[in-house]
Amino acid sequence: NPEEGYLLGRTRFDLAVRPLSWLKFFGQAQDARAFFQNVLHPVPSYQDTWDIRQAYVQIGDAKSGPAALTAGRQEINLGDQRLVGSSNWTNTARSFDAVRVSLHHAGLRLDAFAASVVDERDQELNHHTQGNNIHGLYGGLDSLIPGATIEPYSLWRLAPLSLSGATEHGGRGKLNEKTAGVRWVGKLPAGFDYNIEMAKQYGSFGLDTIDAWAGHWVLGQQFSSA
Repeated sequence: NPEEGYLLGRTRFDLAVRPLSWLKFFGQAQDARAFFQNVLHPVPSYQDTWDIRQAYVQIGDAKSGPAALTAGRQEINLGDQRLVGSSNWTNTARSFDAVRVSLHHAGLRLDAFAASVVDERDQELNHHTQGNNIHGLYGGLDSLIPGATIEPYSLWRLAPLSLSGATEHGGRGKLNEKTAGVRWVGKLPAGFDYNIEMAKQYGSFGLDTIDAWAGHWVLGQQFSSA
């Protein structure tokens, strides 16, 4: 069907200023557009014209330093982005208004953050919704088991009545959702590797009780001669 064909395009301009070795200012403007789409006004995640996607200040080095504080609009990518991520494969991609503390020491990592996802509105300045929050602790054990990384985490998701739909009991209710899980990735002999993630979710949505779990298991082998 020719009406189903369209073209996506995305342009980004980055600006980084580092006046000191431990101080960084970063900004990113983005123009994401959908062409030839059979709708009058394409919406996110297809189109979000000229907006501020990232704008943060970072004190310290979040990748290799012992400690860092990042405050402002930023990406948050945890693990394989199954639960929290920027989803850069979408045309507009996601960012968060957040405060994040990153700690590193001798093969140990810990990220603690409080964030609100940025609502994308084409032809308007993007902003988050007040009260639509996610808080998290995301750890990393890089030297506990040779060739493996273990990442335990705990997430707390809150959403106000304005974003929550109807509950199973009827009416509307606030979302109070907690998730605890672990991601375990590593390499085995003979070119094998594995990726395991398990998560347990609990909490409440109005009068409804949340009780769920999810799992992801992958075992693969890399053929070096292919």
